[in-house]
Amino acid sequence: MISINLTDMIFAIVNFVILIAVLNKFLHKPILNMLDSRKKYVADNLEASRVAKEEAESIRAEHIAQTNKAKEEAKEIIAQAVKIAEKEKNEIVESAKIETKKISEEMQREIKAEKDKAMAEVRQVIVSTSILAAEKIVAKNLSFEDHEKMIDEFIKEVGEVH
Repeated sequence: MISINLTDMIFAIVNFVILIAVLNKFLHKPILNMLDSRKKYVADNLEASRVAKEEAESIRAEHIAQTNKAKEEAKEIIAQAVKIAEKEKNEIVESAKIETKKISEEMQREIKAEKDKAMAEVRQVIVSTSILAAEKIVAKNLSFEDHEKMIDEFIKEVGEVH
């Protein structure tokens, strides 16, 4: 059987209490201090991570805002360029229309002048032909048949002029 000796038991209990006191004095406080510093280190890192994340989100939001602003500015620039190009196109078309009208009017004037000149020449030919015919008629004392023949020739000559 197992016998329990009271002295040994008291001695073991005292040794155990001394061991606990020594461990408490030399190990418990340093371990608690180490755990506290580790806890503080982790908390500081978490706080720094949270601050960095907030800064990153802020920078991201600012970047998105700047990108959107740049896109809007680009759209405005493109719209202005399109408007300017459209205005210049309209000005060029209008200028071309005006120039075409001027050229057309000038051509009409030239055509009219050439027509008037041709008509004047035709009139001159008719007058000179009429004078020539009158001279022939006066120069000859014509018979009725000769007179008709001369008129036919005159009409033929005038017809060739036209």
